[in-house]
Amino acid sequence: MEKVRFGIIGIGNIGTVHARYLLAGTVSDACLTAVCDNAPEKHPAIRQLTGDIPLFSDAQEMLQSGLIDAVIIATPHYDHPRLSMLAMRSGIHTLCEKPGGRLHPHRCRR
Repeated sequence: MEKVRFGIIGIGNIGTVHARYLLAGTVSDACLTAVCDNAPEKHPAIRQLTGDIPLFSDAQEMLQSGLIDAVIIATPHYDHPRLSMLAMRSGIHTLCEKPGGRLHPHRCRR
């Protein structure tokens, strides 16, 4: 079985936790193949964590890169609906770190 290639959007506290377990091989059929964070000042620390894994500043570029099968969205909650819809419209399996229904029910219905 081929491994599911994961990307992570948002490499803050929670995104870093996800990156570490994927990099450690904790999930045997999954691997981290791309990361995205739109804060350039965090890129040196992200690079130190992820090594040569492609690092994107733009979520859409990562989603359309062909490098991932699935994405974990670990950004602040206000961006979850937009990024989740973008990922799903790109044909990418999507795990959103927090459900948006309580804060953005009108967006989630879309």
